[in-house]
Amino acid sequence: MLILITTMDQEQYLRADNEEHDDDHVHVVTDIRGQVCTMTKLEAVILLRYKGSDKVDEIEIQMPDSVTSNGTCSQQVDDETQQNLIWGNFSLCLIYARNETSWNLRRILFTISNADQLFGKSVRGGQNDVVLTSVSTTAIEAPVGYAYHCDSDTKVELLSDLPYEATLVLDDLHIQPFLENNAEFGPDISCPEDYISHRRKRDETVPIAVGSALAVATLATVIGYSIYRHFKVRDVIYGTME
Repeated sequence: MLILITTMDQEQYLRADNEEHDDDHVHVVTDIRGQVCTMTKLEAVILLRYKGSDKVDEIEIQMPDSVTSNGTCSQQVDDETQQNLIWGNFSLCLIYARNETSWNLRRILFTISNADQLFGKSVRGGQNDVVLTSVSTTAIEAPVGYAYHCDSDTKVELLSDLPYEATLVLDDLHIQPFLENNAEFGPDISCPEDYISHRRKRDETVPIAVGSALAVATLATVIGYSIYRHFKVRDVIYGTME
């Protein structure tokens, strides 16, 4: 099913189908022409907390590999697009914005239907639907035409006006909105955490390599000196016998 959303200067299309790319659990959003405009690959865990008067209860919600993906598409500067990843009573909404040169993940919404059933609580007269909103996600950004990639855990705090809060943990994050006529990820922009991790591993490798080289050089010196001593002593003995 396709729903047409019309605004003053653009048309956005909400595709209410299960769109999953052939690649390994890559979720996509397509426009009315079937062109992919957003691609997302991630592992998500939500640590949901209910803040009671005397204690805090916490449960873990894991997004499965198979989810329903829908959203909106736009290529207009200063517009927002969104992708909804839906499973069971949960919906993870990623909202993107762009300017002339770059895009960013502007905010994340996590919606729970029948939230009270999770904790056995009654909140505000039994209001069951809870929407939690990200505090800040603008550090997740890349130039237009590039993908954002982060192997390290990305943690995002989510808040609501109800006594619920959450920590969203994203792992193996690979996203790119505002795609044009291309159903493949563009060149990657790595997150700072991956850069620091790679640099740390490289810095740890350098001493090992230097130490190994020194050990080889020392061993070669000892062996060379032993050979020299062997022939030197033999020459001395041979000269003495003459």
